[in-house]
Amino acid sequence: MTTPSAAEFLVRSFRGSDREALGTLWGRVFPDDPPWNAPKVMIENNLERERTPLPDIVERIALPCSMPNAVESAVDTYIRMCSERDPAVRATMLEACFAAEGRMVTRSREIRGRAALADMITKFLADPQVRQIRVISAIDASGTTFRFRSVVERRDGTILENFDAGEIDATGRISLILAFAGPLAGQ
Repeated sequence: MTTPSAAEFLVRSFRGSDREALGTLWGRVFPDDPPWNAPKVMIENNLERERTPLPDIVERIALPCSMPNAVESAVDTYIRMCSERDPAVRATMLEACFAAEGRMVTRSREIRGRAALADMITKFLADPQVRQIRVISAIDASGTTFRFRSVVERRDGTILENFDAGEIDATGRISLILAFAGPLAGQ
């Protein structure tokens, strides 16, 4: 067996032009990966992590180093999908993280299925007042359940607080999200 010489390898930062080759390589190395680990989703998630500063609360918490479990992967993809402006990327992320017949239940309505959730998120992102979504807590994920707090920052300076909890199914996709808008009242 011949060992390649150092001249045959180049280590450098990722470039946008690397997407297709990396996706092809990923598919060959991990042919049976679940949908939430699709090359396009993983590349976009990692690039988004590099572009997005961590919320202050995350920077102050010493996070353990470990591979994310299925719940954490689904929730991370879901959170990033809710801010993704590119419809094609958003659709890929939605398919990877949300069950075909998944439900989002709010105080006033139930949204059932990917298509309905995609429509709701498209309308939400079309609002010119939406500046960004930030997660303001750790993502508490255990077994098949999760919960986290987030805020929607609006261009007029208002901040809308949210609490989401949910569950994933056997395929590792979110099957239920219970979404609560607004802060909890004090005692």
